[in-house]
Amino acid sequence: GYEKQRGKPLGDKENQKYNEKIQLQTIKWGINDIISNPIKSIEEFIKEHFRLKREEIKKVTLEWYNNINSNAIKKLFELEREKMIILLDDL
Repeated sequence: GYEKQRGKPLGDKENQKYNEKIQLQTIKWGINDIISNPIKSIEEFIKEHFRLKREEIKKVTLEWYNNINSNAIKKLFELEREKMIILLDDL
Protein backbone atom coordinates (compact mmCIF):
# COMPACT_ATOMS: atom_id res chain seq x y z
CA GLY A 1 0.00 0.00 0.00
CA TYR A 2 3.01 2.33 -0.03
CA GLU A 3 4.08 1.97 -3.66
CA LYS A 4 3.95 5.70 -4.36
CA GLN A 5 6.23 6.34 -1.39
CA ARG A 6 8.65 3.47 -2.10
CA GLY A 7 12.27 4.52 -1.64
CA LYS A 8 11.29 7.74 0.11
CA PRO A 9 11.78 8.32 3.85
CA LEU A 10 8.04 8.31 4.61
CA GLY A 11 7.50 5.14 2.60
CA ASP A 12 10.41 3.42 4.31
CA LYS A 13 9.07 4.42 7.72
CA GLU A 14 5.54 3.18 6.93
CA ASN A 15 6.94 -0.06 5.50
CA GLN A 16 8.97 -0.63 8.67
CA LYS A 17 5.90 -0.08 10.86
CA TYR A 18 3.86 -2.48 8.74
CA ASN A 19 6.57 -5.16 8.86
CA GLU A 20 6.87 -4.88 12.64
CA LYS A 21 3.13 -5.43 13.07
CA ILE A 22 3.11 -8.41 10.68
CA GLN A 23 6.12 -10.00 12.37
CA LEU A 24 4.45 -9.63 15.79
CA GLN A 25 1.26 -11.25 14.49
CA THR A 26 3.31 -14.03 12.86
CA ILE A 27 4.70 -14.97 16.27
CA LYS A 28 1.36 -14.58 18.04
CA TRP A 29 -0.88 -16.42 15.57
CA GLY A 30 1.43 -18.26 13.19
CA ILE A 31 3.58 -19.85 15.88
CA ASN A 32 2.24 -19.50 19.43
CA ASP A 33 -1.39 -20.16 18.63
CA ILE A 34 -0.60 -23.05 16.29
CA ILE A 35 1.60 -24.74 18.89
CA SER A 36 -0.95 -24.12 21.68
CA ASN A 37 -3.99 -25.14 19.63
CA PRO A 38 -2.82 -27.55 16.95
CA ILE A 39 -5.22 -29.15 14.51
CA LYS A 40 -5.75 -32.57 16.06
CA SER A 41 -5.42 -34.57 12.85
CA ILE A 42 -1.95 -33.11 12.17
CA GLU A 43 -0.80 -32.35 15.71
CA GLU A 44 2.32 -34.54 15.56
CA PHE A 45 3.31 -33.04 12.20
CA ILE A 46 2.99 -29.52 13.65
CA LYS A 47 5.04 -30.40 16.72
CA GLU A 48 7.76 -32.04 14.64
CA HIS A 49 7.89 -29.07 12.27
CA PHE A 50 8.44 -26.63 15.12
CA ARG A 51 10.94 -28.96 16.84
CA LEU A 52 12.99 -29.11 13.65
CA LYS A 53 12.79 -25.36 13.02
CA ARG A 54 13.08 -24.26 16.68
CA GLU A 55 16.57 -22.74 16.56
CA GLU A 56 16.06 -21.09 13.18
CA ILE A 57 12.79 -19.54 14.39
CA LYS A 58 14.47 -18.20 17.53
CA LYS A 59 17.29 -16.70 15.46
CA VAL A 60 15.02 -15.05 12.88
CA THR A 61 12.64 -13.64 15.48
CA LEU A 62 15.58 -12.22 17.45
CA GLU A 63 16.72 -10.44 14.28
CA TRP A 64 13.19 -9.07 13.86
CA TYR A 65 13.19 -7.92 17.49
CA ASN A 66 16.54 -6.15 17.11
CA ASN A 67 15.20 -4.18 14.13
CA ILE A 68 12.04 -2.86 15.80
CA ASN A 69 11.82 0.93 16.09
CA SER A 70 8.46 1.25 17.83
CA ASN A 71 8.68 0.95 21.63
CA ALA A 72 5.03 -0.13 21.87
CA ILE A 73 5.54 -2.94 19.36
CA LYS A 74 8.88 -3.87 20.90
CA LYS A 75 7.32 -4.59 24.32
CA LEU A 76 4.47 -6.65 22.82
CA PHE A 77 6.93 -8.47 20.59
CA GLU A 78 9.16 -9.27 23.54
CA LEU A 79 6.25 -10.79 25.46
CA GLU A 80 5.07 -12.91 22.53
CA ARG A 81 8.63 -14.01 21.74
CA GLU A 82 9.18 -15.08 25.36
CA LYS A 83 5.98 -17.17 25.17
CA MET A 84 7.18 -18.60 21.88
CA ILE A 85 10.53 -19.68 23.30
CA ILE A 86 8.83 -21.46 26.19
CA LEU A 87 6.43 -23.21 23.81
CA LEU A 88 9.26 -24.24 21.47
CA ASP A 89 11.43 -25.50 24.30
CA ASP A 90 8.57 -27.55 25.72
CA LEU A 91 8.03 -29.48 22.47
